[in-house]
Amino acid sequence: MSIQYQEMITKGFLAQVVKHIFLCRIPVLSTIIIWVYAKIMSADFYGHSIRDFDCLLSFFLRRRDLTAKMRGQNLKKGFVSPAEGSIVFWGKLSHNSTMPIKGAGFTVSKLLGFAAPEYQTGFVIYLSPGNYHHVHAPDNMTVEGFYELPGALKSVAPSLIDAHPQLFAENLRQVVIARTQSGKKVAIVLVGAQNVGAIHCPKLIGWEPDVEVSYEKGEPLGYFSLGSTVVVLSDQDVPSPYELGAEVDVLDPLFGETDESN
Repeated sequence: MSIQYQEMITKGFLAQVVKHIFLCRIPVLSTIIIWVYAKIMSADFYGHSIRDFDCLLSFFLRRRDLTAKMRGQNLKKGFVSPAEGSIVFWGKLSHNSTMPIKGAGFTVSKLLGFAAPEYQTGFVIYLSPGNYHHVHAPDNMTVEGFYELPGALKSVAPSLIDAHPQLFAENLRQVVIARTQSGKKVAIVLVGAQNVGAIHCPKLIGWEPDVEVSYEKGEPLGYFSLGSTVVVLSDQDVPSPYELGAEVDVLDPLFGETDESN
């Protein structure tokens, strides 16, 4: 088993069962596992053949050819969706450090690890186990901060938010703080999930403040295993273009940028 795959497996009996299922490479059996999983989760193969994958985890981390979609979005200004999933929260942020924002699953200060009153709007995209599990840059941006915050690896199913109002702020997460080409500030938080919970941002490994790292809109930012969540905070006041529960695809247009400087 590679070191990368070992890092994706948490401890406990259930995690060990998940490990064996996800990493099974027994011919025929692994194909059956992938086929059954794809059927149950309504997972798209994105043009791949089932023979392209040697185990369920490799299927789970499958990539998409987004070349044409990226080319189209680069002609437009504004933010695009960083992930494929469902919108479970979109709203104006409060900055009470003790009372979670209703329905969001976090307080800003606990989610980021520090008070950040400059952020006005937040939205949460939930990635189900059948979704595409790569996260892309929502705009042309330069990284101003990157760090990991330790936490649990609980289920991040949206139905649990009412019972666990700090759900996303209590799980393992990696935080990317960036500034867009037009000067807007954005925080992108990748939240780990139950049992198989590694998060990877390859371009940011070993990131140091004095080394500039930039992303073009639509460029791969990171990925994680099993279902998870992406939280985005913006310093703009942005009304939601979607109803709660709406499905969005990665690189779908979300909103334009305002002209006011901060």
